Amino acid sequence: MPKAFTSQERQKLQRQLMDIGRQLFGRYGYAKTSMDLVCHEARIGKGTLYSFWPNKESYFFACFEEEQQIFQEEVIAPVFQEPLSLPQAFGEIFKKTHQQIQNYPVLHIGMDVILIEQIMRRVSPEVIAHHDEKDKNRLNQLFPNKDFPIPPELMDGVFKALLTPAFHQQFVGEKEFPEVIELLGDLLTAGLQSLSKNKKECFHD
Repeated sequence: MPKAFTSQERQKLQRQLMDIGRQLFGRYGYAKTSMDLVCHEARIGKGTLYSFWPNKESYFFACFEEEQQIFQEEVIAPVFQEPLSLPQAFGEIFKKTHQQIQNYPVLHIGMDVILIEQIMRRVSPEVIAHHDEKDKNRLNQLFPNKDFPIPPELMDGVFKALLTPAFHQQFVGEKEFPEVIELLGDLLTAGLQSLSKNKKECFHD
């Protein structure tokens, strides 16, 4: 049986397990990180680990969500402190995401569409629904519909689609990739500025 912990001890252990999970998944990848390895690193029994998360998929998803939040605070949020229009900010986010995604390996793993779909099949619907709601609220805060040419309900899909170049760096070319990302970011900004202009013109017509 899992050891009985006080509420404070559980919080401390959960924090420790989240840190260990992000380190191991980031170092070894999803497939090679086993729950046995996590238990070994944390020096706990499997029963204790499973008292926090029912399976490996749920454990990884929790680590993924945390790294996603950290990425937003460290990379995305600072962009909106700069004097940029929303199209310019979106272009900068595209560039910074591809420049820094390798520094957030768990987030990078979670951007593998096939893998994350397999993982999410074993994560509880309540957790998924809560995650989707957080994503929606986050995007609504960053890109309010009244100021942006793309409806909020499409923003999540657009944002995820824009992350796909990160998985094709070798295909694009290691040497050319940074310049390609810069160009795509500029094209994205120009396209969104054009959409914004057309939206305003249609409104005034």
